[in-house]
Amino acid sequence: MHLRTAALRVLVLLVISVLGVASVPASASPGVAYLTVLHGLPKFTADVYVNGKLTLDGFKPGSATQPIRLPAGTYHVAIRNVGDPATADPVLQASLRLAGGRNYTAVAHLTGDGEASLNLFRNDLSAVPAGSSRLVVRNVADSPALRIDLDGKTRFRSLLPTDQEDATLPAKTYSIAARSSDGVSIGPMPVHLAEGSAQIVYVIGSASDETLGFMVQSIADLGSTPTSVLGGTGGAAAPAFMPVWAIVVVVVAALTIIVVIGEAARKPVRFGDRR
Repeated sequence: MHLRTAALRVLVLLVISVLGVASVPASASPGVAYLTVLHGLPKFTADVYVNGKLTLDGFKPGSATQPIRLPAGTYHVAIRNVGDPATADPVLQASLRLAGGRNYTAVAHLTGDGEASLNLFRNDLSAVPAGSSRLVVRNVADSPALRIDLDGKTRFRSLLPTDQEDATLPAKTYSIAARSSDGVSIGPMPVHLAEGSAQIVYVIGSASDETLGFMVQSIADLGSTPTSVLGGTGGAAAPAFMPVWAIVVVVVAALTIIVVIGEAARKPVRFGDRR
């Protein structure tokens, strides 16, 4: 009887601990931020230093990191020409303040005046309705005001450099293009808006040297009941809830322990029986 009672207590503790883990989202950690770094400077391979340490070596235009999990705080970022010593003057530098529980993208890009800049965007992780997706378009290029078309129809009319626009749309694949009144043209390019996700389309490069283009960052699991702390394209998402199958496995295992211990308790032990 004592063995059964002990086993039952073990089961109860296991269930409580599992459900406790399952009910605490990873985003509940107020001291953690997620940061994706995107390189939108044309024709410039960079070394990126964070707080004085070389963090990204040979970071190429059009590249992006996976989401980086960082303690909340202020980070000093310096961008130098690839191969330059750490003592060289940076081409670009800025301090980025990251708040806990937030998701950001830092973009090295050109302004509308053709100057290099480092801009920090906070990504919207709010829930997306069933059957829908969120499209965000950010102009981080040296360009005139752009009209953004989806499937040949104008969606955003005047997207200036460093501006962003967003819309909640039915989930499907669209054709996206950008146009200006003076003949600048980008695309069209297919962009898949998956259900319960966000697709962030960046206009990067320079109209003057004909390097304009698109980059896309994806954020998944933004359904009505989000299940993860989210990052950009290809990023590892930290699960907020233990999946149901894992809970079932733990409970079944605990029940098996109870049965085995119960049977052992009923079976008489015969010392010296060597059959």
